[in-house]
Amino acid sequence: VAYTVVVAHAALLLTGVVSPKAAGSGLPQMKAILSGVYLPHYLNFRTLVAKILGLSLYLGSGMFAGKEGPFVHIAAIICRYLSRVPFFWSISSEYGLLYLMLRAAVSVGVAGNFGTPVGALLFSVEVTSTYYPVNNYWYSAWATTWAALVFLPIHNWNLGNPSFQPLLQTSFTGLRTSVGSLRVVDFALAAGIGVAAGCVSIVFIAANAMILRTRERIEAASPHLYVLGVHASQLPPMLLLSLFTGFISFPGLFGSFITSNAPSLRALFTPVELPAEWTTPSLYLNLLLFAFSKLMLTLFSMNLRVPGGMFVPVMGFGAALGRLLGTGIHDGRGFVPAAMYSVIGAGAIAAGVTQTYSTAVIIWEITGQLDVALPLLVGVVMAIYVSRKFSLSIYDSILSTIDLPYLPDIPTSEYHTRVDDVMEADVAKYSLHPRTTAADVMALLADVSLQHMRTFPVVDGRGVMLGTVKRIVLHALLASHSPPRPDSVSDGMTAPWEHRYLSSDLEAQPLDVADHKKRASMKFFLVKGNSADGGVDEESAGSNFSVPFEFIDVLVDPSAHLNEAHMMLVTRRITEIYVTHGGVLQGVVTRRAMRSLLFHRHL
Repeated sequence: VAYTVVVAHAALLLTGVVSPKAAGSGLPQMKAILSGVYLPHYLNFRTLVAKILGLSLYLGSGMFAGKEGPFVHIAAIICRYLSRVPFFWSISSEYGLLYLMLRAAVSVGVAGNFGTPVGALLFSVEVTSTYYPVNNYWYSAWATTWAALVFLPIHNWNLGNPSFQPLLQTSFTGLRTSVGSLRVVDFALAAGIGVAAGCVSIVFIAANAMILRTRERIEAASPHLYVLGVHASQLPPMLLLSLFTGFISFPGLFGSFITSNAPSLRALFTPVELPAEWTTPSLYLNLLLFAFSKLMLTLFSMNLRVPGGMFVPVMGFGAALGRLLGTGIHDGRGFVPAAMYSVIGAGAIAAGVTQTYSTAVIIWEITGQLDVALPLLVGVVMAIYVSRKFSLSIYDSILSTIDLPYLPDIPTSEYHTRVDDVMEADVAKYSLHPRTTAADVMALLADVSLQHMRTFPVVDGRGVMLGTVKRIVLHALLASHSPPRPDSVSDGMTAPWEHRYLSSDLEAQPLDVADHKKRASMKFFLVKGNSADGGVDEESAGSNFSVPFEFIDVLVDPSAHLNEAHMMLVTRRITEIYVTHGGVLQGVVTRRAMRSLLFHRHL
């Protein structure tokens, strides 16, 4: 018990000191990054070190946590640093290619954890991408295949069985012999397990959001209580959780069957009688205790500031309930049906929490057989249906709770919503004229309600949109009181360094004015003329100056459907899209407004 407490606290303190960004699963944040959200320091070397060491300590302490999310985060950081190797210079110099490789890295993280190349590929598509480039399938398939080929022999060699055997190899050939073929009642029970798993998933996701929201509120209310990078409010729950975990996993108590994830799942998936430690004093009592402890400890553990996921621990909960159901209903038919329902329960609860159909494929690959393919699919589909009906996925729920501007999938019910129903129509509030004053620019930049906007529209006296100017350019203008003088002609496209600033430099800090002047590679268009026609001269004096702007090609009509604006925001990784009609600016749809709409209407 003391060992569990000490090592778990060491994981907490190490994560806080080295890099607090390493805490948690990592999958929700990777989902946000791949949609274009800027998260500073999330993919740097300190985070990699903290993630590996913190996860090793936390799992080594005996605490209940998964590895899938942290492995995805680790693989993404490694991918980012590999892209800096001279051999891969073409990837690091083109942000689009870097995003393709990061998507492949996500699938590698899953394949390197389970040895499941196909399921890992599909899981990465479902979890991290709203729109997935089809050509990236090949890169991900290549990477996940080699990841599984490397992982499986090393894992099995560590267990004394050097082979390419699946992670949790089992066999249900008894379904065709001693039990007979699957019956309608088996599919009905699989559907029932799926519905129950979906209901449990809804409660689990809601409870996690409540705990996470409470944690965020406490930390925001007392920012002075940080010690070695760890908020003081994290210490009492870590102490209680580690004490309880050490107590129930003590060998003399329940530790004989409440062990780490893989041995427990292997025992529950095996179609033979469970060992004596599971049946003493009562199999049903032990299965209930195992399921309850897995669910509750995982729920609280994933909200501590330590690296850890929840995929496999949640599978353990489902496996225990499935085995319990199978044992109670089919006790007279042997142990094959009990193990079969254990597999269905594991897949259904994991699918319900993550809302991913690929969970079924992962289960097939880690068990190494397809004898229960159809019942498993029935359970998975029903769990996802119930969960999606009343809840977000666990990853979208976390993103919503911590208020990251990630855009979820647009529900079909919103496809007929028009852009003008959701746009911000107060054009005067956020637009500039070609000739303006420092006071106007300062007021625009200081407006708290516009802090999420990275660009601002430039309109003439008739309201016709001429182009956009970036926030960073306005800061430069205020600092210099004159337009920057870059040395090359713009073609109307955003310069590469600006893409890096907005969303695609996954590690860079916001550029300052000096860096802006040094690295800018575009020439801004200046509206020339006299004051009578609304133009400006280039010899602006005092605080009056011309506003440089770029022509843009990403515009939408007010009558367009919401899904068109959604697709542009996601695929172009931009923070706002402007609404025009006949060239006249009508409004703006921001990523933040779209996100708020989708999250609230989904729930």
